[in-house]
Amino acid sequence: MSNSAFAFLDSLPSPPNFNVADIKGNASDEEKLSAAKGFFHYFPGVFGSDILKRLRVTTMNFDEGKRECEFISEIQISSNMCNFMGVLHGACSTLLADVGMSMAVIMLGMKLGFDGRVLTRDMKTNFSYPGLADETIEVIASSGILKNGVPTARCEIRNKNSAKICMTAIQSLGRPTTKL
Repeated sequence: MSNSAFAFLDSLPSPPNFNVADIKGNASDEEKLSAAKGFFHYFPGVFGSDILKRLRVTTMNFDEGKRECEFISEIQISSNMCNFMGVLHGACSTLLADVGMSMAVIMLGMKLGFDGRVLTRDMKTNFSYPGLADETIEVIASSGILKNGVPTARCEIRNKNSAKICMTAIQSLGRPTTKL
């Protein structure tokens, strides 16, 4: 890994039941593996870990000309992701969007050589179709770099079969003032 900010990823174990060949996109196998190591390394014991560990990464793409990255994952909605009405809880979909957008920024940092470990400063969300238990949703996150060098991200959560949009989000990011 060329970016020293992410060199620690090389020392992490590969995620269980993970095969880079299962991930589509133009990211190299090394980039896919490094991102997956970081993605799954932080889940044990964190908020929502029982949900996050079930995410399946499906696609990783880079567009160096536009300085953008796309990170797509999917998950089947389970009852512990739903509110009392039996639909995908807003907090759960916000968590999924935040993780997807964060991974898109981290991957972009890996590719372009900047430290992509950033904190969410603001997230604007819009909820549309209520995802139902047992439906599979896709978390389609992308990141880019603004002219001033600040990373930004956006996300759509869609029903995988019908393509109905469950949620959209836009995220403003910033660098932490203390060392991570």
